[in-house]
Amino acid sequence: MADAFELAWEQLREIADASDGTVQLYEATQLVDAYRLFEISIRFDGLERGEDGLPVRAREAFCVLVPPTFPFEHPLVVTPHVRFSGFNHVQWRRQLCLYGSSADWRPENGMYGFVKRLDSWIRDAAVNNLDPDDAPLHPPVAYPIVDRLFVPRADTPPVDDSPWFGLAELRERHHRTEIVGWQEHGHELPAHFAPAILLHRNLPFEYPKTVHSLLKELESHGLDYGPFIRQLGLYARNSGAVTPLAVVLGTPMRRIDPGGRALQHLAVWEIATADADKLRELNVSSSADDPAQRAVQR
Repeated sequence: MADAFELAWEQLREIADASDGTVQLYEATQLVDAYRLFEISIRFDGLERGEDGLPVRAREAFCVLVPPTFPFEHPLVVTPHVRFSGFNHVQWRRQLCLYGSSADWRPENGMYGFVKRLDSWIRDAAVNNLDPDDAPLHPPVAYPIVDRLFVPRADTPPVDDSPWFGLAELRERHHRTEIVGWQEHGHELPAHFAPAILLHRNLPFEYPKTVHSLLKELESHGLDYGPFIRQLGLYARNSGAVTPLAVVLGTPMRRIDPGGRALQHLAVWEIATADADKLRELNVSSSADDPAQRAVQR
């Protein structure tokens, strides 16, 4: 472990010494869990900037978290501020997602490759070019907390200039739940289903964690979610008792072919059994003070 941290420190010091002040290295600080935290800053004066790009300053500070398995595992990098919060590839408001997967990391390049990657990431982010048209889209980030696997088996309906509201037809198969069809409101209910929204606009890179925060995000996009909430209450009453209620969301944040049309990326929120049962017991009204809406605000 000590050798890993010493190696990272020596490489960072060599980079700083050779950079003519562009990279500054500060004293190593405390351990954070099993990671050693190093503080660096990089000069970006004269950086090209885009209107929708990351708000990069002339010099930016970074906290580099080096794992005890370095160089076989890549370091993490977080910012000491939240100015980058809400931008693509920024997680938990501060952590920069430099690598699409562990396969992108090259242990033989060590901190030299890491600092080069950080520098190019900031420069691409400043002109809003982290997801170029000639590369696959990085999927949005979700943090699963429910041990239930959903597998889509049917393509989503086309979504153009407005959201699509309807149902996802479900089928239980072995240890997974499959989405085997889609239908709009007004049709006969399938035996197993989940209310569904397919959006025509992107959600934040980090998905909302609760149904309530999801609804607030929809509201920020100018969508009236009241009718959906009333439908949610009605569907809860028609679903199986003493079971959770799933809500399927699609948003155009993935593609197969570089430069191709954005396709629906699906995620599922689950309303716990106790809350779904509360929805089933309600008389769903059409007023602004909708009890079904109150029931999902958690």
